[in-house]
Amino acid sequence: MISRSSFKEQTRIILVAITLAFFIRMTNNMVNTTAPILAKYTYTLNSTDVGLTGTVIYLATLISTAFVNPRLQGLAKKRVFIISMFATSISLIGLYFQDVVLFWLFLSVFGFFTGFLFTNILTSISTNVEGVSRERGLAAYSMALSLSLLIGPVIERFSLPIVGYYGIFIEFLPMMFIASVLSFKIRAPEITEKRDVRGAVNTPGFLASIISITSYNVPFAAFTVFMDIYTKEKFGVSSSFAYYVFIFFFGASLLTRIYMQIRPFRHLRIPLTFFISITVVTFLVIGFVNNIYLYFALIAIMGIPHGGIFPISTILISRGTPRERLNAANSYFTSFNNILFLAVPPLFGYLSGEIGFTISFISLSIISFASLILIYAKFSRNRQVFYK
Repeated sequence: MISRSSFKEQTRIILVAITLAFFIRMTNNMVNTTAPILAKYTYTLNSTDVGLTGTVIYLATLISTAFVNPRLQGLAKKRVFIISMFATSISLIGLYFQDVVLFWLFLSVFGFFTGFLFTNILTSISTNVEGVSRERGLAAYSMALSLSLLIGPVIERFSLPIVGYYGIFIEFLPMMFIASVLSFKIRAPEITEKRDVRGAVNTPGFLASIISITSYNVPFAAFTVFMDIYTKEKFGVSSSFAYYVFIFFFGASLLTRIYMQIRPFRHLRIPLTFFISITVVTFLVIGFVNNIYLYFALIAIMGIPHGGIFPISTILISRGTPRERLNAANSYFTSFNNILFLAVPPLFGYLSGEIGFTISFISLSIISFASLILIYAKFSRNRQVFYK
């Protein structure tokens, strides 16, 4: 039973974490979705180079999450977190200047320092909060991410005609400075952490989370970079109107996470199967849709698994990984996601240029289906992670 004082402290930890997650993810998504448009329409780069905007960001993030963050302990981890918050804010100023060299440079800076943020916010909840409160905290963290991904595109949709793409970087700057000040309140893990890679990645919770997140983040990596461009070119709508794809998508994602916050899943196998199945079906058919209203309906449906699979993956890690290995597991989990996001966009950009978007969408659904088969083959009966 959690004492009242302990409950208050755990609530404070969760509130600080989800507030930081809200501001950081809103800005992160803004950069990830704005950079490809600038690459294509301002710097007139080809489809493969447009996809490389994601590669640059996530390759830099991979370096910090895989090779630096797992080696940090205690106070050093908190200091790096605070420095990274301010460095991420400053990189937005660098992206404001209309120069292609600075564009690539500050995308790298932005990616490197954001690599220290999400992992440590997630670890702060996972290691400092106990029991049911921890899983509710992880669900609240995911819900904050979804809310930010809904509000961010709404801001961009209505401010884009006024400030332009470069002005959006400055528009998000005050929010990141607020988060930078709040970062001093983050709670670092108080346990002695084990750094060995093998011990962290061989746990059933980690392995199951990797397979489950692959089922969605492979198509989502392509979605983030290309869907507004695809919407604009296929349906002939304006750049600002094309942002509605993110509003419908992240709106459905947010509703899913709100439901999971109110009624957390204890048994994860059936909901995970449901979410992956939706992913497979929607990516199979979306390339054939020519009606924009049906298209937006499918976009909203695609948001449902986005809302469900990520929080389930974080819960799988927390259930099936010893606490002293959680920081390393969360770092490598984030690193794996970064690998997907740096590899998938340029590959999808190349494929869409060679075989078209429709066949490229189908190829993404095949990967999701293969992930579903693999997770059933290895973990469907594992009570430690799926049936707690």
